[in-house]
Amino acid sequence: MDAVLDCTASACLPESSPWSRRGVAEKLAQFEALDSPWTSCRQIAGQLGVPPRTLHHWVQRERALIGNSSWPKSVAHFLETPGGLDFLHRVFTAAHLVFVQANDCGLRSLSWFLNLSGLDEFIASSYGAQQAGGQVWGQADVRR
Repeated sequence: MDAVLDCTASACLPESSPWSRRGVAEKLAQFEALDSPWTSCRQIAGQLGVPPRTLHHWVQRERALIGNSSWPKSVAHFLETPGGLDFLHRVFTAAHLVFVQANDCGLRSLSWFLNLSGLDEFIASSYGAQQAGGQVWGQADVRR
């Protein structure tokens, strides 16, 4: 269990550009807090330091994802928030540790797990995406 927590804290959630998935989720959470009938999307975009068209695209993409999801709307919305992304990173890290690192089941089994669980709507389940995610393990400080 400590290995999952160490990886989540040190390597799986790197601080990167503001347009990373985490950065977008944070900006959308800020948008929801500022959104009101008296404030335009353009004004909010200015306050957030995001181009208005970019913010509009993010909002439309999130609404489409939530509306078209097989998950209940409240769950899909949660999984797109910063807290939901933390949860997804922890689940992915644990699954990668158990399936690939500890038991050598392979990336295809991990991808199959993501598809069967329905988490592939939120976590890329392709073989290439799993290879890229697995490279994080080489950089993490994993202690048991």
